[in-house]
Amino acid sequence: MVEVEIDRIRWSPNRDSQHNLTLEQKRVQKELQKDDTISIRHADKGWAIVVMDTTLYLKEAYRQLNNESHYKKLDCDPCQNIQKEIKSILYDTLMNNLISKRDYNFLDCPFPRVPHLYLSPKVHKDLNNPPGRPIVSGCGSIFQPLSIFLDAHLQPLALATKSYLRDTPDFITKIKDLILPAGAFLCSMDVGSLYTSIPHDDGIEVIFRVLQSLEISDAYRLFLVDLLRLILSKNYFYFEGTFYLQLQDISMGSNVAPSYANLFMDAFEESFVYSDVVFDHFVLTWFRFIDDIFFIWTCDLDTHCPTIKFTMEYSQHQLHFLDVLLRVSEGAIVLFSKPIDRAAYLYNNSFHPQHLLENLPYGQFLYARRNTSNTKDYDKRSNQLIQDFSKRGYTRNTLTGFQQKARSFQQHELLKPKLRATQSRLPCVTTYSAISPKVRHIINKHWSILQTDRKISNLFKEKPLMAYKRSRNIADILTKNIDVGQQEKPQVLASFIGEPRMGMYRCGHCVHCSGVIVGPTFSHPRSGKKYDIHARVNCQTDHVVYLLKCPCGLGYVGQTQRSLTVRIREHKSNIRTCRFQSPIARHFSESGHTVAQLRYMVIEWVRSPKRGGSRDTLLGKRELHWIYELQTLSPLGLNEDRDLSPFAFALLILIVFLSVFLL
Repeated sequence: MVEVEIDRIRWSPNRDSQHNLTLEQKRVQKELQKDDTISIRHADKGWAIVVMDTTLYLKEAYRQLNNESHYKKLDCDPCQNIQKEIKSILYDTLMNNLISKRDYNFLDCPFPRVPHLYLSPKVHKDLNNPPGRPIVSGCGSIFQPLSIFLDAHLQPLALATKSYLRDTPDFITKIKDLILPAGAFLCSMDVGSLYTSIPHDDGIEVIFRVLQSLEISDAYRLFLVDLLRLILSKNYFYFEGTFYLQLQDISMGSNVAPSYANLFMDAFEESFVYSDVVFDHFVLTWFRFIDDIFFIWTCDLDTHCPTIKFTMEYSQHQLHFLDVLLRVSEGAIVLFSKPIDRAAYLYNNSFHPQHLLENLPYGQFLYARRNTSNTKDYDKRSNQLIQDFSKRGYTRNTLTGFQQKARSFQQHELLKPKLRATQSRLPCVTTYSAISPKVRHIINKHWSILQTDRKISNLFKEKPLMAYKRSRNIADILTKNIDVGQQEKPQVLASFIGEPRMGMYRCGHCVHCSGVIVGPTFSHPRSGKKYDIHARVNCQTDHVVYLLKCPCGLGYVGQTQRSLTVRIREHKSNIRTCRFQSPIARHFSESGHTVAQLRYMVIEWVRSPKRGGSRDTLLGKRELHWIYELQTLSPLGLNEDRDLSPFAFALLILIVFLSVFLL
């Protein structure tokens, strides 16, 4: 019943899904994706999208990479050697009972991705020739588990440091009642390139001292320091065909980087700020958000540490800090909500859950009320918000209602930390699509039926909490952080004179060529919908998802890491020997089909992930995608699963589908 209703909305010709780009806009989007002369990036601050000349982007990148005190070119990918070193440390630690087997499995990364460098343009510094903030994308890298594990130990220590600021509300709470003496200066300092300015030896020494405060064994403490030393000394990345090693800094993309930088700056403050005799005479308050410092003082600190440099702003009247504007009025600090540089709010007709579109303006009004000291200043900022959101298609009546609702709050009410209730329901996280609300309704409607399935009832004790992540938008599509000019193209597994033709073809060298369905496309077993094959493949191609068809029209989707001809030979053997454990063999026997009637073709070749990772895992995901897309799960097709019941398997396929397929 559940599967039938889901299929009904999935294949309904009148389902509520439509493209929000015209054909001309799609054409322009594809041209921009292929244009190697420009590089489209997210700005370092704000919501702006920056279109840069590729030559200037690369020039800025190489300007930084040519700094031999920070970076060193490598001859090859060092991943295998690093992996061996990590495994050796983890194994010794496990044998000494310092970590559990679970910790070992978490820290070990058998299929790491290659860390990749990209730059975020600092257009707030220079609009015409912006410097770039170097960020190493380490998601899935060999260092990510180590970094997460280490951060779990260091983050609580970083939160307890003397000058620590959690966020803007924390900052407002700490300074809103501050009384200023006459002539006091509001000051802010920025640590120039903090992440790339911490010497490895100094940083490791600081962390070792900090770990002394934890009640852990000396051996375990040394293990944590070894993890940090590996992260710092082996921190490599890939850029434009070359591997580099970072010699001094910690990459901004590392999970442990904020805690590491916070603790290093705390040690710096203990040595050169709090212990300075001038501090007691000139400092009224001192707070820091990683590398952004707010204080009331007039002294220079640049001479204490040669690698740590500060840029300072000060005023007796007003100062910007974080996302608020502070002004001095009658000996007190008055707060103003600082407008963002680009009012790039979502359009009211944007493809997002309705509750998000309804709550977005209200959240911004609350944000403005929280960051302003009085209602007069709030009214000024909120009127600007009404103008901004009106341009995005929101009705003025709705916006005015939100404005008045937020106005009724006092600032101190909005500054209170929100206590999150413990959620016992297991979240089911999927990518939002046009059918997501209907799927949620179906699951809620038939939850009592789904609970009769043993595996689902064991997995979900209560109704799953349906949570959504957004699908890819135009910015995600155009701002790819891969090597400029090296976007992946359809793979061709043969040599040709001229442009090769994509599709499935016979290899001409095996006994199974006679059953191959030849062509550049394949059809849906039920609807007849055509799909393109985006590679030239044949019987000898490995790492493929394939489609089998029987004479009665039913389909079977499978995958193999070996060549297709080897897998087809196994299917034919099962049919000949009537191996009933195989759904293909069982169906052929029951229907009276013969081996000679079996037809097959490759529908997708799964290439090795460009930046590494498990190719086999990706192959399994693509198989699951095509099982759902082509509706080959029994009884509509020949696919079965012994480990999961039809209900559980359908729910699993649904989750995968919503995660990877945007309607």
